[in-house]
Amino acid sequence: MKELENQEVREETVRGLASINHRVTEIEEATTRFSSYESIYNYVTSSETESDEHIRGIFTEAVLSESNVNYALLFDVTGEVVFKRGYDLNSKENKSVPGELIDFFEMHSILVTHQTAQSKLSGIIRTPVGLFVISSQPISGDNQKIVGSLVLCRVIDTQMKESMEKSSLLSLNLIPLQDSMEDNEYEDILNQLGEEVIPIVRWEGEKINGYTVLNDLYGSPALLLKVESPGLIYKQGVKMVNYFVYSFVLIAVSIGMLVLLAFNRLVVMPLSTLSNEVSIINASTINDKSVKIPGDDEISSLSRDIDKMLKNLRKYQNKIKETERMVSIGATATMVGHDLRNPLQVVFMLTDLIQKRLQWIKKEETREIEDIVNLIERIKNQATYMNKIVSDLQGLTEGIRLDIEDVNIIDLVQEVLETIQFPDNIEEKMFFEEDFPEIYADKNKLKRVFTNLITNAVQAITNGGELVIKGFRLEDEVYISIVDTGCGISEEYLDNIFDPLFTTKARGTGLGLTVCKRIAEAHGGKIVAKSHPGIGSCFTLVLPVNRKLESVDQNPEAFMDYETPQSHILPLSLV
Repeated sequence: MKELENQEVREETVRGLASINHRVTEIEEATTRFSSYESIYNYVTSSETESDEHIRGIFTEAVLSESNVNYALLFDVTGEVVFKRGYDLNSKENKSVPGELIDFFEMHSILVTHQTAQSKLSGIIRTPVGLFVISSQPISGDNQKIVGSLVLCRVIDTQMKESMEKSSLLSLNLIPLQDSMEDNEYEDILNQLGEEVIPIVRWEGEKINGYTVLNDLYGSPALLLKVESPGLIYKQGVKMVNYFVYSFVLIAVSIGMLVLLAFNRLVVMPLSTLSNEVSIINASTINDKSVKIPGDDEISSLSRDIDKMLKNLRKYQNKIKETERMVSIGATATMVGHDLRNPLQVVFMLTDLIQKRLQWIKKEETREIEDIVNLIERIKNQATYMNKIVSDLQGLTEGIRLDIEDVNIIDLVQEVLETIQFPDNIEEKMFFEEDFPEIYADKNKLKRVFTNLITNAVQAITNGGELVIKGFRLEDEVYISIVDTGCGISEEYLDNIFDPLFTTKARGTGLGLTVCKRIAEAHGGKIVAKSHPGIGSCFTLVLPVNRKLESVDQNPEAFMDYETPQSHILPLSLV
């Protein structure tokens, strides 16, 4: 009987899986239909904005509701969103498209770029704002030339689950799976499933449940389907066995409860009180908190020992703070000495080469001035690098001097890219709007900022990816963003990355981003950082266009408080 019930649940689990596949097919068919519209093709290829209302007339509330679509997104061939519309299937109202969702698609260009007009991507995808059923298909004309992509998204939520239950006549549960499976109650089920998508059955209380896992478009487990079914014959048999077992153990349980009550009063309660007293001790309460449990037993003695230990901790706390300050200064000096040693060795080597070359010129009476000039130039470059390290240290306490001139940002970024060695598995791209303006700024200091930001982005992309540099003008400011698909920065570190001497690198001084921020603020601008761990980071440099500054020795903005986190808002096109 048990095996028959197990087989029935397996079949119901397969039906539940088919119901999800039906939702994927449904949204894929809707995407195929809309992507073939000539008006959508004309909108993506046109630079005029008056056709926006016509596109909204295609993706109306009634159409989105009938197609069971929450979000409709149009992307051009570069992967930038050109149209977006959202709809809440529960409240039947329009809703805005989350910026995190647009960031996700723009950073994962594989989801919105297609190689052929027949290619398509459909399935489950995990984003920072939740799980979705999506379909992405290319937009192309009669000539088969791809001009963009259409992405339709359906939120995997309670409304979708209830719709699936109604159509399949099953009791279903859709469980999102996190990246980390530590302490997950379904970890054992996933281990049993392994790499095979085969339903398994587990008895839980009065119900028998079937499970199967669904992978996302990247092949990673994203959703656990749970089908619940009441046990019938087997459940009654288990109840009879349990009745006799409970009868035999009832007396033993009663005696055990009496023992537990005594143990709780004499041991557990005092230990619980002690645990509560200790748990509220932290850095802010250690100076005025004491632990005392009245009595003459071992637990009371332990509380007195803990209180004595707290007094000793308070005594050494001030000493530790002073020691940390001195260690920080010493660590900085060590790092500076290490960074200066290698270029100095190169300077010594090149000096010897120059001396030998001069002796050769004198001996052979020939002229090799050009070679000597090149050697001298290399010496200057190494000396310049050493000077940068010293300048970074000085920049923490001194004002920043600006030598203002007309600067072509595009040429400056290209010049910086030529000096940086990119690994073969990193693809760099530049997108600057047409007629991007020149600005008044200190070219050398901006070069230092771009070098630092781009180098950091390259170092963050450890397993290959994309580095995109975007620029555009908004009113009287220019925005230059360096976007990478690297490891990202966790939220707990994001507010501290501009603090002096703060670094997450194994080798780093913690000065680069601090100085970059001060240079931006000395120009009357700012640097904004956004990051999603596992997705990537975006550093945006904002600078004024027409602020023609004189040579500045000490700009008041260069002395902003770096201990207070600054909040900024990016334009929507850079989010």
